[in-house]
Amino acid sequence: MDFNNKAYLLIRSFIYLSIFELLHYSYDLFPNIFTQIFSGINESFFQHWKIGYYSYIILTIGEILIFRKKIAEESKEKFIYSHLLSAIILPMIIFIIWYIAPAVYGPIPVFWIEIVYSILACYISILIVSILEQYLKEINYRTPLKIIICILNSLLIMQFTIFTFKLPWADVFADPYI
Repeated sequence: MDFNNKAYLLIRSFIYLSIFELLHYSYDLFPNIFTQIFSGINESFFQHWKIGYYSYIILTIGEILIFRKKIAEESKEKFIYSHLLSAIILPMIIFIIWYIAPAVYGPIPVFWIEIVYSILACYISILIVSILEQYLKEINYRTPLKIIICILNSLLIMQFTIFTFKLPWADVFADPYI
């Protein structure tokens, strides 16, 4: 499998989007502590970033399981750290891409158009991160960078978990539909 193949990147992005949608509605369908941690509990942007992050981690685990022989041929270390760094970057890319329409146009007045736009923004975000990741695989991940990546991922997981149960005051955590 050529991880740089355009068809692979498009399919991978669609799989990511499918995982994202599954996690988006998991808590609504199966309200329990497990889905509460990994799924969105409301429509705030923070919850969507959490869904995006965990969807990417699930996608990465799937890739490791499916392509373990191919990854063994390449550098496992570069594969894992490029994906962990991409997971950190992805929520910010989602933020940047999604806010293009509100910045240029303003609020999206029709609900179904907002849904289609959100799905498209999510798909474009994962495509961008997938392309960036190809270059991140070329980095020499020395110990200080590995430590930073691991700490940032740990902090994100900690924040996603804590803020699922105890929301701080900040607009980014607010549910826009309440």
